[in-house]
Amino acid sequence: MEAGAYLAVKSEAEVYEAEIAREKAEVEENPEEEIEEMLLFYQLQGFSPEESQKMAERLAEQPEQMVQAMAQSELGLSEHRFPNPWKSSASAAISTAIGAFIPITPFFFMTGISAVIAAFAVSIVTYGLGLAFGALG
Repeated sequence: MEAGAYLAVKSEAEVYEAEIAREKAEVEENPEEEIEEMLLFYQLQGFSPEESQKMAERLAEQPEQMVQAMAQSELGLSEHRFPNPWKSSASAAISTAIGAFIPITPFFFMTGISAVIAAFAVSIVTYGLGLAFGALG
């Protein structure tokens, strides 16, 4: 579980960085085409052709802002901070350990079939609570 959490966060950040790099290269290589794309995106948002032209040209004056705007409009990517993959990994490990420990607690106090039945009941109750609280959050 922790390896999966680590890889998920790391992969998400790498994909974001690769897409931003690709968009940056497009802005540097074909600025006129990218201005035209932004103009069309603004028109799709309801701005007039004149307003769209002004906004796209103004945005093109700041290449980094242009890259971010293109990534948002074209790819749906927005700049945000990604969690630390090590923290995500530790969090997944701890939550998995706690979740795995809950069903075995009856075996500390009971034996045999009664412990199995209690473990089953504890598992069902905690699963139900998890669903209830998961639905709330």
